[in-house]
Amino acid sequence: APVVNFSETGILLETTRKLQLGESLELKLPFGQEGSMTLVGEVVRLEPQVNGKKKTTYEAGLRFRFGRRSMPLELSRFLRQSAGAAG
Repeated sequence: APVVNFSETGILLETTRKLQLGESLELKLPFGQEGSMTLVGEVVRLEPQVNGKKKTTYEAGLRFRFGRRSMPLELSRFLRQSAGAAG
């Protein structure tokens, strides 16, 4: 699904699937040359998008769940690299 916004605590993405609030999703994100990173997110927001397309799309906000551990260092490094590439 296309990513709209990404932060240390969650992700906003566009999807054609009507997700349920509270639903858990496993996200596999590409991570440069190192492969990919798997994160678990909980759907905390779901908004239908009006865009003139025949297929309904939704903006889904997911909050990452890290359990007892803090944000993975790999995610922090990825966000810093992404910010540097965009600026």
